[in-house]
Amino acid sequence: MGFFNILDTLTFMTLSIFLLLQHLVRLRWEELSPSERRDFAKVSVDLMSEIASPSEEWSLKSQSAALVAEVGAHIYLNSQKRRPRSLAGVVSFTNLLTYNVLTSYLKNQAEVVSMMLRWLPEDITVHNEDLEGDRRRLLLRGLTQSLPEILPLLYNLLERHFGAAMNEASRQQVDLAKQHAAVVIACLNAINAYAEWAPVLDLSRYGIINGCGALLSSPDFRLHACDFFKLVCSRKRPSDVSGTEFDAAISSLFQSLMNVSREFLYRSASCAAGIDESDYEFAECICESLVSLGSTNLQCIATDGGVLALYLEQDVAVLDSQQLAFDCIVATVFDGFSEFAGGSSDVHFSLRGIFEGLLQQLLSLKLTEPELIKMHGHYLDAMGPFLKYFPDAVGNVISKLFEMLTSLPHIVKDPATSTSRVARLQICTSFIRIAKTADKSVLPHMKSIADTMAYMQREGTLLRGEHNILGEAFLVMASAAGAQQQQEVLAWLLEPLSQQWIQSEWQNCYLSDPMGLVRLCSNTPFMWSLFHTVTFFEKALKRSGHRKSNLNTTSVTSQDLHPMAHHLSWMLPPLLKLLRVIHCLWSPSVYQTLPPEMRAAMTMADVERYSLLGEAIPKFSKVSSVYADGSFDGGKEGQSEANESDVRNWLKGIRDSGYCVLGLSATIGDTFFKCLDANYVAVALMENLQSMEFRHMRQLIHSSVVYVVKSCPADMWETWLEVLLHPLFIHCQKAISSSWASVMREGRAQVPDSFGVQNGPDMKLEVMEEKLLRDLTREIANLLSTMASPGLNPGLPVLEHSGPVGRIDVSSPKDLLAFKSNSMVGFLLNHKNVALPTLQICLEVFTWTDGETTTKVCCFCGVVVLLAILTNNVELREFVSKDLFSAVIRGLAMESNAVNSADLVNLCREIVIYLSDRDPAPRQVSFCLFVYIN
Repeated sequence: MGFFNILDTLTFMTLSIFLLLQHLVRLRWEELSPSERRDFAKVSVDLMSEIASPSEEWSLKSQSAALVAEVGAHIYLNSQKRRPRSLAGVVSFTNLLTYNVLTSYLKNQAEVVSMMLRWLPEDITVHNEDLEGDRRRLLLRGLTQSLPEILPLLYNLLERHFGAAMNEASRQQVDLAKQHAAVVIACLNAINAYAEWAPVLDLSRYGIINGCGALLSSPDFRLHACDFFKLVCSRKRPSDVSGTEFDAAISSLFQSLMNVSREFLYRSASCAAGIDESDYEFAECICESLVSLGSTNLQCIATDGGVLALYLEQDVAVLDSQQLAFDCIVATVFDGFSEFAGGSSDVHFSLRGIFEGLLQQLLSLKLTEPELIKMHGHYLDAMGPFLKYFPDAVGNVISKLFEMLTSLPHIVKDPATSTSRVARLQICTSFIRIAKTADKSVLPHMKSIADTMAYMQREGTLLRGEHNILGEAFLVMASAAGAQQQQEVLAWLLEPLSQQWIQSEWQNCYLSDPMGLVRLCSNTPFMWSLFHTVTFFEKALKRSGHRKSNLNTTSVTSQDLHPMAHHLSWMLPPLLKLLRVIHCLWSPSVYQTLPPEMRAAMTMADVERYSLLGEAIPKFSKVSSVYADGSFDGGKEGQSEANESDVRNWLKGIRDSGYCVLGLSATIGDTFFKCLDANYVAVALMENLQSMEFRHMRQLIHSSVVYVVKSCPADMWETWLEVLLHPLFIHCQKAISSSWASVMREGRAQVPDSFGVQNGPDMKLEVMEEKLLRDLTREIANLLSTMASPGLNPGLPVLEHSGPVGRIDVSSPKDLLAFKSNSMVGFLLNHKNVALPTLQICLEVFTWTDGETTTKVCCFCGVVVLLAILTNNVELREFVSKDLFSAVIRGLAMESNAVNSADLVNLCREIVIYLSDRDPAPRQVSFCLFVYIN
């Protein structure tokens, strides 16, 4: 029993017991006799009432209420097998308790009753694999029929306890006020659970909308109340409800939002100093609700011109951005209303007249200031949804954008601070936005755009970064035209790049050794030329492919017909060479020989540090980061060599885009895996893994390795996965285990990353180090979760969690080799050199204080447990029964794993149920647990 000493309190074990009881109800209810069910139900309600003390943990109250809700739902579902009726019985199930609440104002019981009502619709609002089909529909029907009892109860609890909380607060009775406030919060949480699906008319009829509207004025409860409005604002009008009644309900909701919005605007205008961070957070929630209302239910208020004008006026004032408001209006009118395409001709004519007038005014503007030109471009691309339905104006918009582009100087003294360069890039980006939103309306103008681009290139007035953005816009246009058009556009865009990219001269000169890369960084024009080539590969891979609409019209399904497939063979080998030599720079033996400027460029950028700290990026950093991608072709005027910042941006850009190119190429399928040598890929990516910084390792896994693993054909697992995953898991297990041990021992993670800060607050360094550690740990967990996904393990049966135990056949376990080719986890376990570090990570994860990582690793562990159940591998079974089971038990004691208790308990359940008869370890641990609890 020694390992139980790790439990700091009994809370976590009590939570686990509640979760086990919930599992019992969900999975074994059918096996209980009618009298046992009655006894179980009575004990559950009594337990919920007893645990309602203010001194009890909130989590215990919540789980006791969840247990009662689970019991109530099963009572109802079983009753439906005999005769259909409403779910009123579930409310009656606790009516004695709720009667006491309403008559005696018992705050504590009111809180757990509200929690119970919040848990009842859980299986409706959250997908649950254990409750499908008819049972889900039955529960939805029963709850809907019970709304006349549930919603008034919640309204009464909300009204009474809000008033009581205010009264106690005015009398300085802080503890009592907090208890009443806890009931109000529990009621609002319950109401929000119903707001997702309950009829809007019922929410209005029983006072819920007005009640939540009143709480918008309360600083203590307004954010919870605002969640209700965000949910309801996004609800669409049901087809079986009178439009007038629905509009009235939405109008009532709209008035509440308008009132609080008006109040905030008045306060911010009259006393800006009095607006704090919580006020801005609340204002943001109100804005989200208003935008959601306008996007989904604008028709409810559009008939009243005065109300609509007020809505738009306040939207603009609150958001402080007329441009964004204009963008929202156009998108709402032409894309937000599904009925627009089938609307009346009078409406079409009226809208066309209004927006044509607006467009003509925009086209007639003659602006010279770069900031104004940039805003002008925003307004023009906001017209994209209008151009989709009225394509006659597309040509004029495109001509205007090119006119604006050529009016701005393309050569500037300091690109990193030039507003002209920002405006030029914005105009080029407008082509992409219009291509997306105007859809096929742009297709007739592709040739004229291409001719203009060619002319500007010949004249030297179109920079390489701008050409890449316009090329990306071309790919968006081609995706609307079909596969043949995509092939032609890609050939037109990629052929000039390939002529330089495949040449052996530059590869031999710059990529043969690390010093060659140093020489490359002295050749600034060529350095940025390579950068733009790699980034365009990324854009081409992201923008090419078959649209779903086009797939329906073609009989071709081969992955080899992906538009980018036949370009991979010449694209990827030089890229791998480039990445390999970049990785070499961090090797200690190479790093010592580098010039100081290069070593300085390898440290972390200011923007990255601000991001890790969660701090706002200073304005100067934002400006310089715009050109971190080298879009300015050649650095500053009169400067022959790139400076430290340029080289840092180039290294980061090549690494980020290069990893993405590899990952996106892998998703094409067989072509990627057949055109490359797996061993060379492993050398290029993993050779210097031990010298790689955590931020770079995380990026490599996130952008490349996950996609390679996910896309690798099963017949190539042997060739590809072992050479990639073996060095990765070996190094990651050692590196992150050491860092987490340092966190536990010293309170500070030890990471290899170079922050480039000589002197600074130790606290900030500690925060950045721990953030890097958590990010890498979570990325490794995500890789394991991906490997455990059903799509990569088709040979494994589903371990069902409903009904009696024994849904899978364990009478004749198979050899582990049987799952080597039809389960990626089975493949990994058959390769001990890869499996050992991976399983060690799994054991240690449960003691690291990162709940998100635990969630993902539980998925992987679940498949490992399943394979231990299905196979006769003694070594695997002993590992799961003893090492993994003990690690999961230890994980239950970690406060950071509280949110994962259900997953951890389920792992324990499967181990105990399926392996206890085949190994003594689970019984021994379970016996110790039973003795400890008693």
